[in-house]
Amino acid sequence: MKADKNHRISLAALLTGLLMMSSLVVTAQTDKAAYLNRINEQYPGADIVEFEVKEGYVEIEFLYEGAVYEVGMDSNKDVIYREEATVVPADVLPKIERKLAESYVGWTVDEYAKVTRGDTAFYKVELMKEGVEENVYFSLEGKYFKLGNVVVDEPWTKGDLLQLQLFASAPYDFLRPAKTFELPELLREVSGIARDTDGTLLCVQDELGVVFRFDPKKERLQGMYRFADVGDFEDIAINGQKAYVLRSDGAVFTFDTNDYDGTVTQTIVPLPSMNMEGLFLHSSGKELLF
Repeated sequence: MKADKNHRISLAALLTGLLMMSSLVVTAQTDKAAYLNRINEQYPGADIVEFEVKEGYVEIEFLYEGAVYEVGMDSNKDVIYREEATVVPADVLPKIERKLAESYVGWTVDEYAKVTRGDTAFYKVELMKEGVEENVYFSLEGKYFKLGNVVVDEPWTKGDLLQLQLFASAPYDFLRPAKTFELPELLREVSGIARDTDGTLLCVQDELGVVFRFDPKKERLQGMYRFADVGDFEDIAINGQKAYVLRSDGAVFTFDTNDYDGTVTQTIVPLPSMNMEGLFLHSSGKELLF
């Protein structure tokens, strides 16, 4: 009986999800004229090429004044992103081309596009190789851009953040970094960073048991410490020449960064949690905070 009840609940949830998705599609198709009217309000005389209903939004491709545009709109007919073919400035293009030459050997550039989402803009580069398409994203300065969700129901903007008291009272202006560093392509998903006494940064990857030493002045790697195999590593702290790396299940890996010979000490934190996210060294230098 219990299994049958769970089956009915799962089936009901599935049917509910399908009905909601079907409702979205029907609503979007019914309101197609309203979506197209919004496009014509902003781009008078636009020639619609394609109208496609996606999951949670509508995608419209059109021609306007000889250029191809793609716009995403939510259920309120508000534009959530806009994409258009572009010419990358001469001072930025070589930076992008150099990165593509290093990481995408054999691929050819099909198109450069500029994407605007809220108050953020970035470049999308469409690459082709043997019929396969790959998109790579760069900031307007030519640095790799990590793309989050392009389409969200309630996009955050700078204006939204500035209205938050917690954000406004922070001792650091997150919207105006003192300096931005570009990490090597190898460091795709850094989960923890700690500054060593010599000014270099020790970085740990999310799922790789390796700590990388990065020199921010030269913007290049200086070395690495292999302390474990794969795992869910969350953060790193430094105390003198000792490095401490936290795994999400509460395991702490300790090793000497000054004279590393492969020796690693592992300690289990006696806390009832399998999802620890942060590690900090107390100002006394005698305690670790989790």
